[in-house]
Amino acid sequence: MNELRDMVRNQIISVLNQKLSADMRAPNGKEPLKQAIQAAITGKNPKIKVVEVYFTQFLVQS
Repeated sequence: MNELRDMVRNQIISVLNQKLSADMRAPNGKEPLKQAIQAAITGKNPKIKVVEVYFTQFLVQS
């Protein structure tokens, strides 16, 4: 289970590193981010079915 968690966390960090803070602060900026995270996780392991990405906390540092 730790391997799965670590893989998911790594994919999220990889996606976030490719984004600009201005993109994420835009009014609709989080939706493309959610889609990118979902695609990255599914692309890494197609057996994992990501249905929805939820942000429980979100902080953008410039």
